[in-house]
Amino acid sequence: EPGATKGKYHFANAMRFIDGLAFLFINTTLLLQATEVLGAFLNFAALQFLSDIDNVALSLARDGYLSDSLEEVAGDVSLMKLPRNHNDTLQVLDSVAMAIILLAMVIMYVLNVFVF
Repeated sequence: EPGATKGKYHFANAMRFIDGLAFLFINTTLLLQATEVLGAFLNFAALQFLSDIDNVALSLARDGYLSDSLEEVAGDVSLMKLPRNHNDTLQVLDSVAMAIILLAMVIMYVLNVFVF
């Protein structure tokens, strides 16, 4: 692809990482601040809708509703497969990151219930 550079690739991945962190932070905050179950479910439904908008845009582009050039690019994106990473260090890092996030959520819950 002529416009795809290594910098754009890393920038796109950094933005996806920030999007994921923001989604986790907002979900955790809403969960800890919820006073009613129905309100919490409605907040999660709204966040799920917002997180799916990019998938809807990709589907519209892939189906040709936006433009011919976007249809071609969306088709290429849909067919792209990344090789599986067999690096043991990165697989351990995934587990460590998950444990840290879980621990942070438990700490925030305990602080919210017992301190505030």
